[in-house]
Amino acid sequence: MYKNKKVSVVMPAYNEEEAIVQVINDFNKDFVDEIIVCDNNSVDGTARLAKQAGAKVVGEKRQGQGYAIMTALKAATGDLVFLTESDTTFLGKDMLKLLQYIDDADIVIGSRVNKPMIGPKAMNWWTRWGNWFLSVVLQIRYGNRYSFDDVGVTFRLFRKSALDKIKSHLTVGGPDSIVEMTILACKKKMRILQIPTWYTSRRGLSKQSFTIFSSIKIGWKHFLHILFR
Repeated sequence: MYKNKKVSVVMPAYNEEEAIVQVINDFNKDFVDEIIVCDNNSVDGTARLAKQAGAKVVGEKRQGQGYAIMTALKAATGDLVFLTESDTTFLGKDMLKLLQYIDDADIVIGSRVNKPMIGPKAMNWWTRWGNWFLSVVLQIRYGNRYSFDDVGVTFRLFRKSALDKIKSHLTVGGPDSIVEMTILACKKKMRILQIPTWYTSRRGLSKQSFTIFSSIKIGWKHFLHILFR
């Protein structure tokens, strides 16, 4: 509990047996009431290890990070809901940073682009600058009412009242779901804050290729969502 509010932590997971126990233990703070892992058709020991570590495991048969996030969010019962990754890129100690601002916001989002807080080899320069560019576009698109510097970050904290307004409208099954989530919140004129958080190297194999060409492809999809969603 945090200020008499139940706290949930949810995360999608696909073949994350190398990292899942470490992440669950890192986010299992004394104020956290439940941790939910959505297993997205893992063929390794992800689900078993997550259960052994004390998490509630739910399944999602549709393949894709976005689908797994939708299912995980729907399973959460907390008044405050954290969304994070299952690969050690985000740190549990940053949860308190986000919680400090939730009284003044509907959604508090982390930011991975503050250079002193980026771990070695955690993010390449084109992803960092691409996120900055897309953030500027997003701010312009929605009347400069917000201050963003990282549009693709998963780590965020929701009030349940805010989450209830957008989770049934999520449709994107891929990693673009994070951008869709932010756009829906902007369209509903929610109070959104973004603050610097740590971003570290992942443990285990990446599920996506992050060459400059694949990053441009992902960035282009984000750009189209921002313009035409």
